[in-house]
Amino acid sequence: MIGNLVKKTSWGLRFLLIALGIFLSANAAAEDFNSKDFESGFTLGATIGSHPDWFDGNGGPLVTTGSGVAGSIGLDSAGAIFTWTAHPFIWSSDLDTDDTIVVQLDFKTSSGGILDDDRVGLMTASDDTDSDLIFGVQVDPEDGNIRLEGYWDHQISVDEDKRPVIDEIAGNLTPATWYRLRAEITKLTDTSARIDASLTELDASGDPVGPPVLSGTIDDTSMLGNDAPDVAYFADTFWPAYKNHTTEGAPADNAVVSFLPTVLFAAIGDYGYNSSDEQDVANLINFSFLPDVIDFIVTTARHPRTRSRRR
Repeated sequence: MIGNLVKKTSWGLRFLLIALGIFLSANAAAEDFNSKDFESGFTLGATIGSHPDWFDGNGGPLVTTGSGVAGSIGLDSAGAIFTWTAHPFIWSSDLDTDDTIVVQLDFKTSSGGILDDDRVGLMTASDDTDSDLIFGVQVDPEDGNIRLEGYWDHQISVDEDKRPVIDEIAGNLTPATWYRLRAEITKLTDTSARIDASLTELDASGDPVGPPVLSGTIDDTSMLGNDAPDVAYFADTFWPAYKNHTTEGAPADNAVVSFLPTVLFAAIGDYGYNSSDEQDVANLINFSFLPDVIDFIVTTARHPRTRSRRR
C-alpha cells in the first residue's frame, strides 16, 4: 500500500515528504551506540576493570590476545560481573516510553557446547559486582537443556534469583562456537519493561548464521507475579553490565550498548477531496479525520530509528 500511495503523489509532494523526513531525523534525540572489541586501549593480561571506563572489583576477565572472535583480542572467562561505567543513564528521566536499551556480548561455548551463567543486563551500581544488583538476561544449562532466561531479584537481596524462562532447547549448543547474546530492554513505565532476548550463532568472522537458536519476549516484567523484578531496580541510575562465567577457557568479545529512541515520522498528503487515497493515508498513520472537512493531512506516527554511532 505504501508504494501505491507514493506513486499517486506529485513529485513536489514526494520531495516535501523526503525533506520533512530528513528534517525530523536530523532533529530527533541522538542515539548513543557504543561497541568495544578490546583491540585497543586495554592492557593485555590485566582485568577489564583496570580500564577507567569499566569496573569489575578486580575479579573480572583478563584482556587476552587470541581470546576474541577470529583470534582477536578478547576476554577470558571470569566469575565477576563487569560494568561499563562510562555509560550511565536514568531509567525514569533519560528514557521515554518505548525507548529501548540494547545490551549485547559475544560468547564462545565450552568444548562441551555449554554457556553457563553468561549474562548481559543493567546494573544498579557502578562499583559493585553483586548479582543481586543486575537486571538482565542470561544463558544457563538447566535439566539437560540450554535455557535463555531473565535474571533479577523479586526483592533485592531478600527474595533472590528469579529466572523466568524465555526460551530453551534440548541438549547443548555447538562446541567451541561463538554466539551473540542480545537483550533489547524497552521502557513501558517508570517501573516496568518489555524484554526481547536472543542468542544467535556466529561464523568464524563473527557474523550471524541464520535466525537465533534461542529467542523470545517478556511482554511486561510487572506482570510476572512472584517472578517480577523489584521496582527498586528502576529507581535511579543504570549501567550496562556483562558476565562471562563459562569455564574451560570459553571467552567473550564485542561488548555493545545501544540506545534506540522512538522517532516521529510525518506523513503529509493532499490526495483529492474525500478520496479513498486520503483515507488510506489516514489508516496507515492511525489518524482519524472527517473527509468532508479535512482535505489536507498533517500528522505524525511513531516509528523506530536505528541510526548508530561507533567509537
